[in-house]
Amino acid sequence: MLAAFVEAAVRSLILAIVVWAGLQLFRIHNVSSQRSAWMAVLVGSLLMPLALPMMAHWPRLPFATIPAPASLNHLQSALAPAPPTALSATGQLPDRAADGASERVRATAALNAISTLEATASKTDQTAARSILLSAGRAAAMSAARQTASVAAKTSFLGFAVLAYFLVAAGLLVRLLFGLASAMYLWHTSIPIPPVSDVPFGADLNLRSSHRISAPVTIGSGIVLPANYKGWTREKTRIVLAHERSHVNQHDFHLQILASLYAALVWFSPLGWWLKR
Repeated sequence: MLAAFVEAAVRSLILAIVVWAGLQLFRIHNVSSQRSAWMAVLVGSLLMPLALPMMAHWPRLPFATIPAPASLNHLQSALAPAPPTALSATGQLPDRAADGASERVRATAALNAISTLEATASKTDQTAARSILLSAGRAAAMSAARQTASVAAKTSFLGFAVLAYFLVAAGLLVRLLFGLASAMYLWHTSIPIPPVSDVPFGADLNLRSSHRISAPVTIGSGIVLPANYKGWTREKTRIVLAHERSHVNQHDFHLQILASLYAALVWFSPLGWWLKR
């Protein structure tokens, strides 16, 4: 699972670099166009972990194969190494026309020599053989122990990395949920402002006021003004509402939640924090 997130984060980072290079190459300085491009990167980054398993099952494109000339096939056959000669179950070499009877005679002589050595071996030789086998067993046991320790160390490090990932991700998700709960609490405890009121330029907006804040905030598709908004001048009210209206029209509240969610899930990637900022 963690490996899939890492792969998805790397692919998303590459996607962001490509988009940034495209914006620089074509000199796109329009704010709306840049925002649309980075919004597409954010959505693509969130969908990347789901898209990777789907792409793994896509059929590969068929590639045309060019037949090799007959002369090249003959050359490859001539240069190919001959397969090693193996003993049969009876201790005899397979009958090959190319090897001839001399190969079978040599193999038979070698097997007879081995049998003779086994039959005439002294107790000293047998003791030496046992000592050699014991040393070889100790060496094999030590090698197996080293391999087991190496696997255990890798497993321990992997477990620590997975635990660290989930702890940090859980902390960031809890902070995100706490922020959403605070925003919802602020919205439900604020006082609705009727459409026909003393607030100019706000007839088509979902407005509320609260003494808990000192600056306007956008929550969802609504705007919460500080309780002292009535003392603002007409020009300040127009500028503030125009600014907050742009946040509502561009769905910045929802995009900020998505960016915070991506930064929490893939917190080890700089892309999430950059998109959130």
